[in-house]
Amino acid sequence: MRAYLVLARGEFRRYSSYRLAVLAGVFTNSVFGFIRVSILPGSWTAVPLGLLSVIIGISISFTLRFLLNLIAFWTVDVRGFVGLYFVLVGPLCGLFVPIHMFPEGLRSVINALPFPWMFQAPIDVLSGRVLGGAAWRVIMIQILWLAALLVVGRLVLRRATHRLVVQGG
Repeated sequence: MRAYLVLARGEFRRYSSYRLAVLAGVFTNSVFGFIRVSILPGSWTAVPLGLLSVIIGISISFTLRFLLNLIAFWTVDVRGFVGLYFVLVGPLCGLFVPIHMFPEGLRSVINALPFPWMFQAPIDVLSGRVLGGAAWRVIMIQILWLAALLVVGRLVLRRATHRLVVQGG
C-alpha cells in the first residue's frame, strides 16, 4: 500500500506540473496572440489570399518531395539526394533569411526556382508585404510552378513505372 501512495503522490505532482505548464502556455500564447493581432496587415484580403498561397506552397513542397523520392527508381539509396535537397532548400526558400534581403542578382536567380514559392511567397502574401494585384501575381506564379512540377512528376512517374520490374507473389 505504501508503494501505491508514493506512486500516487508522484503522479499528482506530475499532473500539477502539467497543469502549470498548460496555464503558462495559455498565458504566453494569449500575450503573443494579442501582439500578433496588433500587427496584422491593414488589408482584409491578406488573410484569405495568404491561406490560399499557403495551400499552394504546401502543394509545391509535396510535389518537390515526390519528385525527390522518385529518384529511388534509379538509385539504391536516396538519402544523399534527400540530404542535399534539405541543405539547398532551407536558404533558397527563405527559411533562414528572407529572399528580399539577398542581392538583386542572386534574388533573380532564386526567384527563377520553385523554392521561394513554397515558403517565402506565402509569408509575403499572408503578412501583407504583397497586396492586391501583386498578391494575385504571386499566387498565379505559384499555380504555374505547381502545374509544371505536377507535369514533370507525372512524366517521371510514367518513365519510372516502365522501368520497374516486380517479381514474386
